[in-house]
Amino acid sequence: MKKITNTEEANHYYSKVNELVDKYIQEWKVKPTEVKNYFRKNMKSFLERNGLSDVEGIERVVNDVVTHRVHMELDKVMKFENFRIDENVLALGHATIQHERILADYYSTSMGHIEVVDENMHVYRIEEFGKKVISIIFSDEELDKVYKNIEDKVIEDNKHKVLSIGDVDGIKIDNIKIWLSEVINEDAFRTQFKSKVDKDALIVIIKQIVQKSQSIPVNFANDRLQYKGESKGYHIWEIR
Repeated sequence: MKKITNTEEANHYYSKVNELVDKYIQEWKVKPTEVKNYFRKNMKSFLERNGLSDVEGIERVVNDVVTHRVHMELDKVMKFENFRIDENVLALGHATIQHERILADYYSTSMGHIEVVDENMHVYRIEEFGKKVISIIFSDEELDKVYKNIEDKVIEDNKHKVLSIGDVDGIKIDNIKIWLSEVINEDAFRTQFKSKVDKDALIVIIKQIVQKSQSIPVNFANDRLQYKGESKGYHIWEIR
């Protein structure tokens, strides 16, 4: 029998089982609760089919992974639903195993102690030495995507604004309306935007977007959302 003797090996098996379980859910279009019921009767065949039956303690790994997927399905406490308000800006796509690996390394824990709360917003619940931590994580590429989304949204919003002129030097005139879309040079606007909104400003904007959500529980006050910094090309925020 193979034994899991260190964190690196544990992360390897948690990662492998995560991928197998997600593949099973996607291919068969079943809910995590149904997968859990399936494994109660078919754990042995699943392990043998995937070459894991000779790993000591692997059943616990499978149960941990499936339980976390079930929590994703059933957990109604912390859905962060109002993030959808900014969905067009923070449209990042589903979180991946790599996000979990980075968090596991950052918090010096195993992937079995990391649970996805919101896949689209990359919100995770982490067990750190008996304490629960909520983290949000974006890669450099995802930050670039958010930046582009914000830039596009600012331009689009301002294109639809109208400059209304009702007087000239105190003399009233018939209203002259000029659509900003007719006078804005988009390339020049983007250049100015980039000169005024750097990476640090982007991080502040993301924090403010997150904080405006009305679904963050009261005990997670705004000042408890902190940018923790960069780790291996990923950016981590934390709510305690």
